[in-house]
Amino acid sequence: MTRPILTCALLVATALTVPPTTVRAATLSDAVRGRTLLAVERRGETWYADPVEGRRYPLRSDADAFSLIRAVGLGITDRDLAAIPTDTDGSTGDLGLRARLAGRILIAVQSRGEAWYVHPVDRKRRLLGSPTRALQTLQRLSLGILDRNLLSIPLAPGATDASASTGLTLQDVPSTSQAPFGEWSDPRQQEGCEEASALMADAWTRGSTLTTEGSREAILAMSDWERTRYGSFVDTSAQDTNDRLLVGYLGIAGSSVRAGIGTDDIRREIEAGHVVIVPVNGKIFRNPSYSNGGPLRHMVLVIGHDRRTDEFIVHDPGTRNGASMRHTSADLASSLQDYTTGTHDPIGAYRTAMISVIK
Repeated sequence: MTRPILTCALLVATALTVPPTTVRAATLSDAVRGRTLLAVERRGETWYADPVEGRRYPLRSDADAFSLIRAVGLGITDRDLAAIPTDTDGSTGDLGLRARLAGRILIAVQSRGEAWYVHPVDRKRRLLGSPTRALQTLQRLSLGILDRNLLSIPLAPGATDASASTGLTLQDVPSTSQAPFGEWSDPRQQEGCEEASALMADAWTRGSTLTTEGSREAILAMSDWERTRYGSFVDTSAQDTNDRLLVGYLGIAGSSVRAGIGTDDIRREIEAGHVVIVPVNGKIFRNPSYSNGGPLRHMVLVIGHDRRTDEFIVHDPGTRNGASMRHTSADLASSLQDYTTGTHDPIGAYRTAMISVIK
């Protein structure tokens, strides 16, 4: 059975009259105009950023591709279409026309209504053909985009964004306990919350997994390295955890420390696609799995936030059941507490801090 071709009979298309300039939305950067966008934090969800109206259209199915071409397709004569080379054509064509139509979807009104896409990078046209082929072609040419940038592009009329409407921002981060085999009598693991939090963040940046044995070996190695280099592995402040473990030992380039923070700052980092290590007072943090009321000095890794419930999703290395635990914003806010590097030294004046890690 022959696949249907998107024809001009389905479109109210007219011969092309190319405007001298194209209206573009100020919110769209030059890198995004007319591009198909791959939402890298949404398991491959694809969108098209219309260069004229500055709005995004979903590209999840053949039906979406069909609707997109109907909505934004611009009629063009065969003569003008021929002035735009295909991706397999070595000719130059009309450079001015190619620039003005970069990123547009064109309908050949004199040639059975065939649909073409002018890629904004090389400004050459690709045949879209059937809805299935159109979807595959547009997705293949997509540009990766983070949610914070995608959400800055308004939706096209009638379009919906199911992922955004859930209000959930969550990174896929491997988890580990600081005592992977429950060896809490080992001081290196009993005091290993900073090392375990750093290890989880590092695995996320590398796209790697964590095994129980591998996590144990890594935590012990970090602690031994700290003892040799700094004389202690017990407590490290947010700044020293970043400088010593994330940067000095693990070699993470995309991390930064900020002092005097609250939960709004953590939420903004999460919604920007980052993960956040925060020092907390474990006696206030409200983890039911803690023994003896929880540690006074503790670190956890925040991996997500749910706007619907105002809860943070946290990997807590202080228990074997600490993966993806939910804590209310109020509980996290009350427990935020940076502490001094040393061996159970006095905490001193109240202060807060966070380590933001970028992938």
